[in-house]
Amino acid sequence: MIEALEKQFPRSKVYGFDRNRFYMRTAKQLGRKVITGNMNRMPIADSSIDFIATSNIFDYSGQGEPIQMEQTIPEIHRVLKPRGIYVSIADKENMEQAMQRWPDAFAGLEHWYKNAFNIFVKR
Repeated sequence: MIEALEKQFPRSKVYGFDRNRFYMRTAKQLGRKVITGNMNRMPIADSSIDFIATSNIFDYSGQGEPIQMEQTIPEIHRVLKPRGIYVSIADKENMEQAMQRWPDAFAGLEHWYKNAFNIFVKR
């Protein structure tokens, strides 16, 4: 996904973001810019990101600190610029389960979901 975004937005800075150090080390070896961290507490300045795309963060079942949607969704809003865009790639079943499990985190966002690899693009 990083390579595709770099081609689409050649003047932008595209970063891979994940808490898995192995994935980030591999991406870095491939010449990608990466940030290692947890989406609950992103080491990124307020209102500094134009675009965020996440992949399957709602069904995360790996090792380590679990993703807390009550913290993660506000954290995504914190780092996005005022007109920034957030896209979540998740299958329908997992997304619906996440919305039921964390209703406060998704309050007011249901209309986006019904109408409709962490990556950051910074211009």
